[in-house]
Amino acid sequence: MLPITEITKCLQGTMTKANIGIFLSLVTSFLSCRYEITTRGLSRYCNYSLRQIFRFLLKEQNWLLIRISLFKFFFYQKDELYILAVDEVVEGKSGSHSYGLARFYSGCSQKTIQGICFFALSLIKVSTKSSYLLHTLQVIYSKEDKKRIAEKKEKTKQGKQRTKDGQNLRKGRKTKEIKEIKETKEIKENLTASFRVFKELFTSSISLLKTLMADIKIAYLVADTAYGTLDYLKTAQEYGCNLISKMRYNVALYEPAEKEKGKRGRPPLYGKKIDLDNIDARYLKKTEQKEGKTHKYYQFSAYNKSIRGILLNVVVLITTDEKSKSSTNVWFSNDLTINYEILLEYYSLRFQIEFHFRDAKQHFGLADFKNYKEKNLNNFVNLSFTMCLISEIILQKYRAELQNSKLSILDLKIIFNVQFTAKKLIKYLRLDDHNNFYSNNIAKFIPTDIINRL
Repeated sequence: MLPITEITKCLQGTMTKANIGIFLSLVTSFLSCRYEITTRGLSRYCNYSLRQIFRFLLKEQNWLLIRISLFKFFFYQKDELYILAVDEVVEGKSGSHSYGLARFYSGCSQKTIQGICFFALSLIKVSTKSSYLLHTLQVIYSKEDKKRIAEKKEKTKQGKQRTKDGQNLRKGRKTKEIKEIKETKEIKENLTASFRVFKELFTSSISLLKTLMADIKIAYLVADTAYGTLDYLKTAQEYGCNLISKMRYNVALYEPAEKEKGKRGRPPLYGKKIDLDNIDARYLKKTEQKEGKTHKYYQFSAYNKSIRGILLNVVVLITTDEKSKSSTNVWFSNDLTINYEILLEYYSLRFQIEFHFRDAKQHFGLADFKNYKEKNLNNFVNLSFTMCLISEIILQKYRAELQNSKLSILDLKIIFNVQFTAKKLIKYLRLDDHNNFYSNNIAKFIPTDIINRL
């Protein structure tokens, strides 16, 4: 039950009529294909030839506009509150010809692997905790990035060798470096490929969202520890968003300094350092017992020197088990008014973007594709992520029709594969389809005995 008419109407102006036809046929192919999903594999379930699909993948497509148009037509609700979540997904690739191939850190493998990396942005509806992936951009290392990374590796290697030889450098900054910092008084610009891609991704996405949906309410950008820095915070602030992120368990936090009367000069910014192992009891908000562990929640305002000049709303969770072993988790936001419970709830919603990565890899070919040229690769990856949004549209309709909220993408693929097989049987048996009798019945057929039942 692909809503062809509605999707066609929605995509008018974003694609040509011919491209919409190929796109809709590819959508059906993605859902019908049960196993390894590659361009050749999709052509076996598609109404178009392999060559026509490759021609489609070589054309420039505005995937951001396509996905935002789909979101606006099928999901957008005017009075709802939304938050943005960002993260990177790394997929390992062999060979040496894939565009953008480099070494990236993979969270799944817990190590650096050879592959490609995409930065993704998802829009999450707070009330229903539903996530809609809107934009993806590939992280590409420039020559300057590669040179900087090589220099950093060499510096680390030399440092390890000095330690091994017992020739450690004198601690602290050199006098020359201190003078240069005082003279320039400039904050170093973030030159990493990751931040460069994030800035383009975030600014283009939020600009188009506010252009097409002027009244959309986006209050927060949620990101994990790697993006909890001043650069990401300031980029979010430029577009009226507050950042919610996480810090390391041993982060250095300082209380705001008390102003002293009658003292000349600029007042100090940083006060007493906060000991996260012995936080003042006045900051304690809640204590609870869960599964034999004691959870203590603290909330206070503090400064961190890496995010200098900005007072942060900090939430600390200290968990102690029966053996008195404790662990510390630290979250923060530049919004000083947000309650600790809401802050933790919004941060937990960040994980919804990980489900898009899982679905794209498991069901829509992100882990299987063999395209390696720039346009082919980018278009196929964007097709995979667009399928996450399209599948949610179709699931919404099936869940309402069958009154079954447990239907998943796997059930959807079973339904489409069964319908595809039935159509092929009718064709191979050469049965006359008078008045589209078989076609209409096959389109309505749902194998309720093998899909997820209540």
